[in-house]
Amino acid sequence: MSIPCPARFSTRRLRWAIVAFIILMQLVAVIFSSIGQVSWLDILMPDPFRDGVIANMSRRSSQICLAQARKVEGVYVDPRLRQPGNLVVTAANHGYLDMLDSWMCFADRTGWQYLVLAFDLKLYRHITHAHPNKTSCPVFDSKVELSRPSNFQSSVFNIVSCLKIKAVANLLHHGYSVLFLDVDVRWKQDIWKIVRSSPCDYTFQINRHEYQGVPFTYSGSDEGNTGVYYAKPTRAVRDLFQQVANGSCLSPLELDDQTLFWNELRSRFLSQRAVFFHEAVNGSSAHPAWQTKLPADKLSFCPFDPYQIASGWALRVTDEAREALGVLLVHANYLVGKRPKVENLQRIGYWDCPPAQKQHE
Repeated sequence: MSIPCPARFSTRRLRWAIVAFIILMQLVAVIFSSIGQVSWLDILMPDPFRDGVIANMSRRSSQICLAQARKVEGVYVDPRLRQPGNLVVTAANHGYLDMLDSWMCFADRTGWQYLVLAFDLKLYRHITHAHPNKTSCPVFDSKVELSRPSNFQSSVFNIVSCLKIKAVANLLHHGYSVLFLDVDVRWKQDIWKIVRSSPCDYTFQINRHEYQGVPFTYSGSDEGNTGVYYAKPTRAVRDLFQQVANGSCLSPLELDDQTLFWNELRSRFLSQRAVFFHEAVNGSSAHPAWQTKLPADKLSFCPFDPYQIASGWALRVTDEAREALGVLLVHANYLVGKRPKVENLQRIGYWDCPPAQKQHE
């Protein structure tokens, strides 16, 4: 009985298969590049950044962010005005690119240098290629599409908001103080003098929807806004952010970072692990918290002046009222979706980039 010989391997077929595969990959790359800046190498090779950061920031992302942070440490571009150990940080995805461009223009005119947390590969590549003089770091997950604009309390919004907490927790852990300003925040004057006057570990924006002609007060029980804050890298603050990042923010995410963060902060306040100072931070050096020494594991928190550092209520008053109340910064919150934010910022003159500002020593 004869045994059939195995079929001879055809090198010609192999060559044609390789050629066909390369052509196919190039066609796929052309399709993808029409959507965003993706090369054929991106199709063939996995992206080193997209390695899952919902449960925890990857070591690679952390290293990149820290390297980028060192480039923009000190708040100001002008070396004579640098504030060592301090960072200005914002965050966005590609769906908010126009808002980010406007934000960066305001920051540039203020004389600031800053770090952009990029929530998707498309934005990270855009900043890298279109703005090579800007500094960004990748904070995203390949398992979730994060490029589109997301509305408040949507699942994507909750993921993105917790990624902000994780990224800032990483910066705090390595000794940086962070002034975080959401991409829907605009300012007409340099606010750093106000920020640096805070004696508290964590300084936050009071959340108010309407202004009714009476002074704003804050009891320490309701949520502050996590879109505008200044956090110092004290042990108590690092512990707070790490608890939210590695505990509360683990998926499944049914709540946004603001609720998760303030649930944890309130818990510490009620258990006397945090001290609340009612007095607002407004640039004065006379804040009573300067005279109070707390144990390293006890956190101090206090609000920014609610008129100078204004939340969504400032969109609903006249230009004259904002001027009279001393508004310096406006946060376009209490609006669902990108378009209402843009339209309202345009309406009150907080969208188009202002002239270059005098920097405060």
